[in-house]
Amino acid sequence: MISDWADLPKELLDLILSNLYAEDRLTFGLVCRSWNSVATTSTYCHSPCLMFYHRREHRWKFFQYNGSSDKDFPQLYNAEIRCSKYGWLLMSRDDGSLFFFDPFKEQMIRELPKHDFPYTTICFFNEPTSSNWIVVGISNMFDNKDVIIGVLKHGDDEWEVNKFTHKSEFELSFCSPILHCGKLYCLNKKGDVAFFDLISEHDDDGGPSLNVYCCCLYPSRLRHKIKQEFLIKLKGQDVLFAVFVAHDERKVSVYRMYLMENGVNQWELVEDLGDKALFVSHTASFAVAALSKTMTNKIYFTKFHEDSSVYYCLKTQKYHSFNGNFSSNKFYGLKEVDFATWILPTIS
Repeated sequence: MISDWADLPKELLDLILSNLYAEDRLTFGLVCRSWNSVATTSTYCHSPCLMFYHRREHRWKFFQYNGSSDKDFPQLYNAEIRCSKYGWLLMSRDDGSLFFFDPFKEQMIRELPKHDFPYTTICFFNEPTSSNWIVVGISNMFDNKDVIIGVLKHGDDEWEVNKFTHKSEFELSFCSPILHCGKLYCLNKKGDVAFFDLISEHDDDGGPSLNVYCCCLYPSRLRHKIKQEFLIKLKGQDVLFAVFVAHDERKVSVYRMYLMENGVNQWELVEDLGDKALFVSHTASFAVAALSKTMTNKIYFTKFHEDSSVYYCLKTQKYHSFNGNFSSNKFYGLKEVDFATWILPTIS
């Protein structure tokens, strides 16, 4: 008979942890040293949450593979999620103000300098608690040939704004860009990639440059059928993944591209993700090693069938709900949750 909570088997503690939400996992790790060790090393400690604001109930909702929870955050009143990374949210208000917020520890970092431009996408890189975080805003202007990129770095009092004019139309996607080796990679709505050098590259006028590459999606008709697009970089690898959802709402395609020193390569169709699962939203998209075999080779969206979240399986080429009540090669009738984000909880 076990007389001390600290002596519970690791397997049992891991099972308990798998049924807790991120906030409860923080408390779990405070019980004792052995529990904290399990909380920080378990495969379940960083399982993704889908977070969004439920306007009718005026509560923030958290969904994970094993259920849901909700919470009230008065600090986020009248604020919108713009980006999620490192367990933090970048929030904005209508007046152009921005601030970082950790929803699991309810920690807020003071408001950042306001931006004067209505950026379509705003994201950040590096942890907000570090001294090298960067916030980037991106948007189109006029006929989609002009691209505006604003950059705010730690310690800056105002944004650095750059305008680029491309010779042909480049309509930016709503998905978050990727930062790799000082280059900011963006996706447009036809599957082309552009990169903006934050460090060293300059154009003929001595300013930062924007390079656009036509990445030749095959079949080519897919370029004109894309309804949603998401960009992902695998951690520790020089490769980008893109998820494209077709207009007819039947097909979800995954492509990859290898990043090279002087540019990018062409998109290659991916038919199997191996042990990876992709979690995609306009404010955060990432790949994780699946917690179980049943989660592999799947793409998790911000879509619901009734009260159950939905994923797309590359093997079956169908959408499925977590509760097993829905399976279809179309997502007609599914509800897309606005202003939702996938977020990876951090436990320290």
